[in-house]
Order: sequence, then structure tokens, then C-alpha cells
Amino acid sequence: MRAAGARAAAWLRSLCFKQKRDGLLKLAAAVEEAVTSLDLNDHDTADGYGDGGVPDELRDRLDPSWMLHDDDHLTPAQRVAILAVTACICNAAHLISINRLEAKDLRRACEVVDHAIDAASA
Repeated sequence: MRAAGARAAAWLRSLCFKQKRDGLLKLAAAVEEAVTSLDLNDHDTADGYGDGGVPDELRDRLDPSWMLHDDDHLTPAQRVAILAVTACICNAAHLISINRLEAKDLRRACEVVDHAIDAASA
């Protein structure tokens, strides 16, 4: 997931250099931070709730809803890719938090991220 996240962050940065969009830079930083902080041991226990290594504050920074109404420079394919990237990261953290993440889930999430970026870059 780290490799897919790093690729996604680099892609987001390439978009903001082309389009000078500060929100994309912030989102790229959040993507990078989230994929490096995923924690397979941070799940719900009898003592408390886990967050998969991605706390609420970071999940808030991964929310791409701003781009749906604020950024006319993104193509629909780029918007879909951004939604795919952020959803896959948040879903991985959620699955970790409820102790349901399997290797196939991460593999599929990485495939979705890679495919979405490829489609948006075509």
C-alpha cells in the first residue's frame, strides 16, 4: 500500500504543479502520511477503539469533497482517481480498525489506485 500511496502522492503533486492548486498539495501530503501510518495492530479491543493508524484528524484531511465544487481545472477522470485514492486509504484503515483486513484487500486497493491513476493520466 505504501508504494501505491507514494505513487498517488507523486501524481497529486504533478497535478498541482500543472494547475497551481494548493488543495492538491495538502491532499498529497495527507495521502503520504496516511499510507505510512497505517498500523495493522491498531484495531478495536476490549480496552478501546482503534483507528488503523489513521486518526480522525488525518481522515478529515483526506476528504476530497472540496474538489467537487472548488476545482474546475480537474477532469472528471482526475476527480474519480482522487476519490479512489482517498477511499482506498480510508477503507484500509477502517478494515484494520475492525480487525478485518486481509492481504487480498490491500492488493485490491493498490490495484484500484493504480488503475484510477493510469486512467486519469491517459
